[in-house]
Amino acid sequence: MFFDLPLNIDLREALALLLRVKLAQGSYLTLETVVDGQYWRPVNLNYYQGTGEWTTLIIPLANGQHLNAVRISVSEPDETPRTPGYALSIDWLKIRRIVPEP
Repeated sequence: MFFDLPLNIDLREALALLLRVKLAQGSYLTLETVVDGQYWRPVNLNYYQGTGEWTTLIIPLANGQHLNAVRISVSEPDETPRTPGYALSIDWLKIRRIVPEP
């Protein structure tokens, strides 16, 4: 199961996306961004395992001109259904500028 959260954000600076989510225990979440019409999945955040608690995910954004969407996919560890259903809640989404370390 996946859905796209449409956005239209100018990426003139190095930015990261912060997303506060709660995902049912036993489910997994993958996030991809759509930058300039191309899907991009960051290497360091392939899967987030749901705990049933609120948590903040930080997703670095690919270089490009526009962030068009965020694709959120919810699945089970091996795509074999084990839980009666999925539950994903999104509290907020923020974009922040990444300040380079000195």
